[in-house]
Amino acid sequence: ASSHRALAQVLREKGRLDAAKDELAKAREQDPENPDIMLDLADLCLFRGDLDEGEKLIQTVVDAQPEHRRAKQLKGIALFRRGRLGDAEPILVEALNLNPEPGRAHYYLGRIYEQRGELAKALEHYREALKRFLDEPDLPQTPAK
Repeated sequence: ASSHRALAQVLREKGRLDAAKDELAKAREQDPENPDIMLDLADLCLFRGDLDEGEKLIQTVVDAQPEHRRAKQLKGIALFRRGRLGDAEPILVEALNLNPEPGRAHYYLGRIYEQRGELAKALEHYREALKRFLDEPDLPQTPAK
């Protein structure tokens, strides 16, 4: 199962989404209760726009492990993609506090605040997401001469 999962990641990075989904399906056949495989598949479904299938997989993990950090984050992303900003925000904030992938949670919180017209809050979260994605130190600015 782990080799199918690893191959799926490589295929996804190369943009071969159908092949990645097939590999994750094979991994799930071999280890049907593995939450990481289900969430990889759910994440791919959300990326492809198949929100219904993605949410079913996420809910399966949440039902078994209500405090699963990555499942909460993906649930918040799914709610955001459905336009349910009010429902997505507290789940993403909770996911951010649990810290599974903070850059991604910051990004989606920025999107929520941007859509609400709260640009200062949106920029704060976008900046934090960029810092985490780029892994740059937070150094003070030196004044230009």
